[in-house]
Amino acid sequence: MPETRKQHDKSLDAPALCELLPVRDFVDDCMVRTDGSYVAGYRLAGSSSYFADDHSRNEMKSFLESLLRTVPEESMRVQFRYEVLETSARTIDKYEEIRRTDSQAAILLDEDLVKTYRQRDADGEYLTRKLHAYFIWNPEKYRQMMLEGGSFKEKNNPARKKQQGAVWQGIRSWVLRQLGRTPETDGQDPNGADGEQAPNPGPFT
Repeated sequence: MPETRKQHDKSLDAPALCELLPVRDFVDDCMVRTDGSYVAGYRLAGSSSYFADDHSRNEMKSFLESLLRTVPEESMRVQFRYEVLETSARTIDKYEEIRRTDSQAAILLDEDLVKTYRQRDADGEYLTRKLHAYFIWNPEKYRQMMLEGGSFKEKNNPARKKQQGAVWQGIRSWVLRQLGRTPETDGQDPNGADGEQAPNPGPFT
């Protein structure tokens, strides 16, 4: 079907599919989004709790609750994706792979059974349920949260640096007195050449 010049120019301006996806890179099985967020995805499977007692089920429930409660509210987001597919995935293939019988009669019966399974799978009678969990961490929101909480402010607070410097000077003076020296003579040239004070090696100066 022919298109007009306007439609052709619009198609050239349309972004590619890769530009529409909010994905920048994949590093160490972790997705980096265009906004700087890191995403780690996991496929969840059901636990074998058929023969478990009430204590085991409650303990597993407590573990899951503890995991979700430790997730920060602002910098970390958790998304769950539940899919229902009209397919058996590789269940039938795995069933054939684990066949161990050498009986010809059993193999013929099994092949006929697999044929029935595949026909039902093609008709969409089998369903595959998939549950995924995605943990999305935004470092920029984490930095803002730390700034609002005062963690970074206290680190760069001049008054706090002055207080830490005074504490360091007190510790330094005590160490010098234990060594039989004084802060006034510490750092001088052993030969007495110039008598200049050495720079203070303290971490808060």
